[in-house]
Order: sequence, then structure tokens, then C-alpha cells
Amino acid sequence: MSFLFGSKKKENLFDKLNQNNNTVNNVYGETTGLLSAQYSSSTSGGSPPSNNQEKANTIFSELSSFKPPEGEHNLNPIRSDFAIMKKQSFKKEEDYFTKQNEEKKPVQISLQEKVHGLFIDLSYALGIYGVPSHRLEMHLKTLFDCFPLEKCEFRYTPSSLWFCFTPNFNLNRNDEYEEGDGIVTHNSNAYLSKSKFYVVKLDEYDLEDMDLVKLCELDQLASEIPELMAVTENNPESLSNLIDDLRGRIRTIISRYSFVRSAIRLFIANLISASMWVMYYDGSWMEMLCGLIVGIATGILVVIAEKYPSFNRVNPFISAIVAGTVASLTKVIFSKMLTEEDRGKYPFSVFLVTLCALFGLLPHVSFTNGISELATKNLVSGSMRVFYAFVLILQVCFNSFAQF
Repeated sequence: MSFLFGSKKKENLFDKLNQNNNTVNNVYGETTGLLSAQYSSSTSGGSPPSNNQEKANTIFSELSSFKPPEGEHNLNPIRSDFAIMKKQSFKKEEDYFTKQNEEKKPVQISLQEKVHGLFIDLSYALGIYGVPSHRLEMHLKTLFDCFPLEKCEFRYTPSSLWFCFTPNFNLNRNDEYEEGDGIVTHNSNAYLSKSKFYVVKLDEYDLEDMDLVKLCELDQLASEIPELMAVTENNPESLSNLIDDLRGRIRTIISRYSFVRSAIRLFIANLISASMWVMYYDGSWMEMLCGLIVGIATGILVVIAEKYPSFNRVNPFISAIVAGTVASLTKVIFSKMLTEEDRGKYPFSVFLVTLCALFGLLPHVSFTNGISELATKNLVSGSMRVFYAFVLILQVCFNSFAQF
């Protein structure tokens, strides 16, 4: 009776563990080591097993090796087996929670994982600073040639990066082929077990946020990688150290961020743009002065959007309303300060001042990159950028024209 009970318990638990193992894969990769820190992997990759699964594994391993005491078969075998199992499970729970407080051992990262991390970190760094698709594709294809053991298919859009690392079947390894009905095909099990799929999200990425200094540094670093790889001569230890150094340099470039410097740059750019465009359209000195005041208002809103990215979504809408309102109020104030003769001598156009103040908010970077990507046949990324620019222009124009 006790044998049947114990066998049934172990069988049910084994079925549950099989269901968990079908949904949760083995530990792969440095889940917090990637620069993006936002990615998911499938096939043999994935997130580490949960605490409940580890707990079930430890209990199952103990149950599988459990043997009832010899002198207790005639007493009450069911109650005796159940009590011993509960006692051992509770003891295992105490050991489990005690181990959580102990210092965790460092995870050993394989060379393959470091290579994948280098690809993803470099692509993420270039993507957040607005590199066009054809430029990123050129860098990655050059980098893939340094690692012939794997092939990689990737897709780049303004909101995400997709990577699929697969074995290189051109090396004719016998364990990756199977023959059936006289036809030689790829071994699907070997293919899937050695394939890695990553999705890197760029949700917080602003299509107009382009830092040309950092973009040039990252572009130069990506151009130097093949030469540095050739120096290692395929030595695993040297290659591993080089990859760690390259990923450290990428992090160093991105970490050089100063909010004060960026805010001053954006504020001055909006200030100068608003007043200089009025001069370009042959505006009067009153319109230039008004453009300067409107530029101060829109510059403050741009700095707030830099500090709080969520505000950036409504910044064009609010900036258009503020620009039109400030221009109208300034015209009223100046008209009361000037005489009728001066008013005829120095005309004032609220529309011109508002339009020139909003030129700095137009999606010039997104539109330029989108056109270049469409010209190089990157239709998905190019269409997204151009459509985003079109919607942003409509948003600015509708709210600015609503003031008149």
C-alpha cells in the first residue's frame, strides 16, 4: 500500500515537473548584463527557472531517493510515509530559504554568450542615437564575418531590434543533418537546440533624439572591431577579454551624459532658431524680439521634455499652443507701447512668429533618416520614420493654426 501511494505521489509530481520544463527553458545568458536590459529569448534561451520550480526539483530529487524505514511497515504505512515526506519537505523549505540569504556565486558566461552580448549592445547603442538601417546593417555584416561558426538574421526598426543566431550548416557537421527517404535535410532538433532568438525593445527611444558626437564615436568603434578581432588570432581567452573591453567602451560612451549640458544646448538651439528664422523671412525688429521671447517659452518646454521623457509625447501639442498664445500676448503689449505711426512702420505678424518658433520642433532628423532608408530599400524602418514625421507635422500645424 505504501509503495503504491509513494509511487503515485512521485508520478504526479514528475508530470508537473515535465509540464514546467516544457514551458521554462534552461538558464542562458546574462539576463541583466545586456546594455538594453530589455530583451527576451526563446528556444534554448529564456529566463531562469522560478523559485517554485527549484523548490519542486529539490523535493522531487529527495522523494526519488526516499526509502521507508524497515521496522514501520506494519504500523500505519500510509500515515508513516506521509508524515516522513512532510517532515522532509518542511526541512527542505528551511534549507531553501536559508540559501537565499547566502551570497550567490558568480555566473560563468560562455564565449558564445559574450559574442551575442556584443552584437546586441552595439546595435542597441547605435539604434538609440538614430543610426539608419543600412549603416547598422553594414556594421553587423562586417562583424558577423569574424564569427563563422554562427549565422545571424536581424531586423531593425525604430522601436525594436530582432536577432536570430543559428548554427552555420555550411560547415558540414554530421550531427546537424539527417536522411529520410533519400533526402538529406537539416536536423530540426539540433537546429532549434542551438538557435537563439532575441527581441530588444526600444520603447523609450525618441526618434528625434540624435547625439551626433556619441553616434560618431560608436560608428568609429564599430569600424575598428574587425581589425581588433584579427589581432586575437581566434584565441578564446584573448577574444573573451577583447569582447569585455569593447562592451565596456560602449557603456562608457553612453554613460557620458550631462543633463545640464544637454538642457543648455537644447534651450539655446530653440532660442536662436526662433529669432533667426524671423530674420530669414525679413521680419521686423519687434517680430525678432517676440520670436526671442517665444523661443524662451518653447526652450523651457523642451528642457522639461528632456528631463521627463513622458512629457515628450505631448510636447509638440503644448509648445504649439504656448507659442501662439505668447505671440498673441506680445503683439497686444507692443501695440499699446507703440504709437500709430510706429505700428505702420513696424508690422507685426503673429503667424510668422509662431511658425518660426515651431521650426525647431519639426521632425527633421526622422524625416531625413526615413527618406534615406526608403532609398536603400529598408522599407519598414523608413516608412515608420516618415509616417512618424508626417503625424508630428500635422500635430504641430493643427495646434498652431488653431490660434488664428
